[in-house]
Formats: sequence, C-alpha cells, structure tokens
Amino acid sequence: MNSRKCCLAVFWALFLALVAVPAEASGGMKFKKVTAVSAGKRYVMAALTEGGLKLAGPLAANAGTGFLPATAATATDDVITLADETPVFTFRSAGDDAYYIVDAEGRYLTHTASAGAFGTAAEASAAGAKWALSGTASGDGPGPATGDDMPVVGDGQGDSGSSAAEGLKIVNQLTQSYIQYVSSSDAFGCYATEMGVLPELYEEMTLKGDVNRDGEVTIADLTALVNILLGKKA
Repeated sequence: MNSRKCCLAVFWALFLALVAVPAEASGGMKFKKVTAVSAGKRYVMAALTEGGLKLAGPLAANAGTGFLPATAATATDDVITLADETPVFTFRSAGDDAYYIVDAEGRYLTHTASAGAFGTAAEASAAGAKWALSGTASGDGPGPATGDDMPVVGDGQGDSGSSAAEGLKIVNQLTQSYIQYVSSSDAFGCYATEMGVLPELYEEMTLKGDVNRDGEVTIADLTALVNILLGKKA
C-alpha cells in the first residue's frame, strides 16, 4: 500500500508540473494582453476604441466572405474574461515566422483580395491563409483627444500625443493587407492602407493541472486525466 501511495504521489507531482490547460476560475476563460505570439496558443483580437474595447468575432458559418463582427468587452489589469470561446482564435505555426489564424470552429481565416473582407477555409493549404506579425508594436498613439494608447494607424508619435500604442500589424502574406478595426462599420477588416485601429492580442492564461476546468487543481483533475488516458470522456 505504501508503495502504491508513493507511486500516486510521484504521478500527482509530475501531473501538476507538466499539465497546463486554460484557466477558467472566477467565471470564465482569462486572456492576458501580450505583444508577441506563441504558436499553438489561443488569443482574442481586441481594438481599443473611443467607445471602449472591441473584440473580433468569427465570420458567420454560412458567410462566404465578410468582415469580422465586433463585440464590446472590458479588460481589468490587462485581462479579459470570457464566458464562451466564440471570439477565440488559435495562432498555429505556418513556418518561417508565419501563422494560421483558426477560429473556434476550426476554420482558417483567409484574405485573398484587395477589398477588406475576409474569407474562411477548411484547410491550411488555402490561398491567403498565412499571416505574420510586422513588428511587435506598430501604430502610434494619436494623443489625448482619443486616448494616448489607442493604436490608430498612421498617427505619428508626437502628433498631439506622447506615447507609442500597443497595436499589432497582423499582415496577410498573400495580399500584404493587415487587420484593422473600422469604427464606421463597427467591424474588423483587412486593408493595405491606413483605415482604422490596429488590434491588440490577448493570450489565454493557463492553470497547470486544471484538467476538468473547474478553476481548481484537485484529485478530481487526476481522475479526469486518467479517464482521458483510458479513452473515456473527462
């Protein structure tokens, strides 16, 4: 029995050290603002606008092409809490510092034309499915009139403002257009010219060992992991 307890203790320690899953304590999934991408991680794309923070959502399931709908959100200490994964995108490696942007339904975000509308594809090999970050902090703040940290494309640092913004240029490798929030349409489009606000990225935070996603790490997570290993539903 002592030998069995010892083995369980070792397994439990390894489990806590190695297993990391999305943290969902305090009522939802949590995303922390970052300035770089880690391949395989999940993100939300947010734009800091005069009307508050806006999140990019996925295209409707039956939409051939279109703009990414914007929904209002709030951030506390640079952390966004979500109740569902609708606006969540996974950045998968596409090689050579490029990424595929995959929505919660497993569809690849694409851009293939000069117009601002996006498309989606079921396969990574689709035209216009590769994206890259052009630098880690592009776009300068426009000044106190709209908030120093609002990353409006084309506003130069010092143009009635003082600080560099934290928006990112997420550039499509086929069209060389980049994702922007446009207030007139209250949506995110993809343009080769300066049209709106650059997005910020918020990366999903993780809590090691929380396999059953209840916001705690307990023996129940070990049971859930064993069930997964045995091919059972966690």
